[in-house]
Formats: sequence, structure tokens, C-alpha cells
Amino acid sequence: MQLEDESGQATTPGQWLSYPVVLLCDACHRVQDGLSEQASEEKWTDQSRFFILHNLETSQVWRCHTLCRYCSEIRQDGAQ
Repeated sequence: MQLEDESGQATTPGQWLSYPVVLLCDACHRVQDGLSEQASEEKWTDQSRFFILHNLETSQVWRCHTLCRYCSEIRQDGAQ
């Protein structure tokens, strides 16, 4: 279960209780690794790409529902 970062280095998704953790944007449905040090870098990707690259099934991960920065900004702009 590895993914290459911008430098070409392979990274492994963060894990909690032996399961990978992903952040799931409830608006655009993209995901990113939820526990790695790089998670704060806003590396959101398509769900299917993430699961294929990490050789995972959706039932094999912990999902944390949230909004990505882009969707959050759109929602805030729409509320004003």
C-alpha cells in the first residue's frame, strides 16, 4: 500500500488500529491520506485512483468525513 509523493518517494497511508485512514471530502468526494505528515499539504485525489494505487477496498479503511479546502472556500463564498 504505497503511493509516490511529489519527489517520487513511495509513501504509505497513515494507519489507525491497523487500517489506513483517509479524509473524505463530503462535497467533491475526493480523498487524501489522513494521518501522514503530508496530509496537511492538501494532496486530494480521486477515490478510485487512491484505492487502486494503495491496493485497497473501501471496506479496508477508516474514513473521516470533512471538506477539502477548495470546497470549504466555495461553501463560505456561497454563504456570503
